[in-house]
Amino acid sequence: MEGSVSSSASQPPGQSPWKIAATNNIARKQSAKVAYSITLALPGKVAFCVPRINDDPQYLQRLENLLKADPVVTTERININAASVVITYKTGTLQDSKERKHQVVEAAIRHLTSLIQSANEATAGIAAHPTSRI
Repeated sequence: MEGSVSSSASQPPGQSPWKIAATNNIARKQSAKVAYSITLALPGKVAFCVPRINDDPQYLQRLENLLKADPVVTTERININAASVVITYKTGTLQDSKERKHQVVEAAIRHLTSLIQSANEATAGIAAHPTSRI
């Protein structure tokens, strides 16, 4: 169901607790601007489904420009046919604390989803994105 957040705390066998945490907390979101869902969230890597990249070449170009200019993003892979964006990002020095890793993943998701939303603006990607930190 689009636009809702699952509250189930159970973990299916074989699934990463990071993926479950992301699914339970923020996996399905819909903005008035750009709809997306998070399909994978791990420390250092997040995958999104963004249907708009399949329909809007200008949006796709702006998103690519923002991702390439962002100092936190290390790589991005966009599959237009699947409307997916896989982003790897700098995690800094992670401690072994699960809580710390979870905070990094949540901060990364907030930052990367702001790029997805920013690409909706006509002027996005024209100038370099300001330096940001996770």
